[in-house]
Amino acid sequence: MSDAPVIVRLEGGLGNQLFQYAAGRTLALETDKKLLLDTSAYSADRLRSYQLDRFTIAARPLAAGDVPLLQLRRSRLRGIVPRRWRYRIVREAFPVRLPVWPPEARREAGAPYLVGYWQSERYFAAAADTIRRDFCLREPADRANATTLESIAGCDAVALHVRRGDYVSNPAATAYHGLCGLDYYRAAIDRLGERIARPHFFVFSDDLDWVQANLDTGHPTTWVGHNTDTPWEDLRLMAACRHFIVANSSFSWWGAWLGDWPAKRVIAPARWFRADHGGEGEIVPAGWERI
Repeated sequence: MSDAPVIVRLEGGLGNQLFQYAAGRTLALETDKKLLLDTSAYSADRLRSYQLDRFTIAARPLAAGDVPLLQLRRSRLRGIVPRRWRYRIVREAFPVRLPVWPPEARREAGAPYLVGYWQSERYFAAAADTIRRDFCLREPADRANATTLESIAGCDAVALHVRRGDYVSNPAATAYHGLCGLDYYRAAIDRLGERIARPHFFVFSDDLDWVQANLDTGHPTTWVGHNTDTPWEDLRLMAACRHFIVANSSFSWWGAWLGDWPAKRVIAPARWFRADHGGEGEIVPAGWERI
């Protein structure tokens, strides 16, 4: 078997990085290879940065002494690559079918270079327990977050996430993703309010002032706004809740998926993407309720 590691290209925010890592990690386990992370996209990204180093992951970014000097140019890998490594670009495809990985991803000669977002639980369901362990944070919670965790543990906590940001300000993002409106959140709050005796909502958003001005949960509510520059801390808090109302956002998707309350309820939007997207039916796991 080739000694070439699996390489996954990272791009996007923390939620996307978690999906990309989870897919790469699972394929690396299944093919008995190491996993390396191509973080080169962040050298030109002014809005996002590599953030997986906050977690106990079993991979590291590519370094100058590794195989690459890998560059992606016109769908071909160019660089100094030993013949024995023979990388093949493997792109995600929709719909996701079982087995999820195309034959070229598992071929023993060489190794795959994964390009895509891999936003389906199917890619890593076989290694779910490992992924959960990998996504533990390296550092303990600071005082403010420890206090919030205590509050979450003491009630029937519901994590509610409102994604705005570029979904509002960037016309291309708006056209592609769409935006979960207030009607969705009100319906989701009412649905959980009918099923949970004393819900306490912990609200997370990249535009918390707007949410506070426009959304009344009608129940005890904690507005979580102290982790502006540390989104992984918000993810820790979200995952500690018992129930979830998620936006069409990979970030809140992971908050809900990492939550391990045995009887958790997760409400997700009926439409995840505004634009036609072949992965629409893949991203929301079975057992989550869509409204």
